[in-house]
Amino acid sequence: MARGEHRVTPTIRGGKIDRANSPFLRSALDQAIVNLQGRRSFTLVVDLRNISYMSSSGIKELLGAQKRAKERGGRIILDMVQEHIGDKLRLTGLDNLLPIKENENTQRVT
Repeated sequence: MARGEHRVTPTIRGGKIDRANSPFLRSALDQAIVNLQGRRSFTLVVDLRNISYMSSSGIKELLGAQKRAKERGGRIILDMVQEHIGDKLRLTGLDNLLPIKENENTQRVT
């Protein structure tokens, strides 16, 4: 992890973020943002290794958290994104708003 980066790994039952459990994602992200907001700038790395499915509700929560982080001088990047989720973000152009950390840790699942 690079200097100034802080990691959060949301724990979502069943590994699926949909309308029913997206509030749990929001809660985890908001708590991490609140814990970091006193810093001049911060990068919150959201580790999605345990997430096998994400509906538009989950993406909406990530976008909202990105906005809240930016308002507090921070940013969010995604890590360990499964391929089909990353493809969805890239296809819609949302990877420009929610950058995906491309490295040896990025999972490629077919």
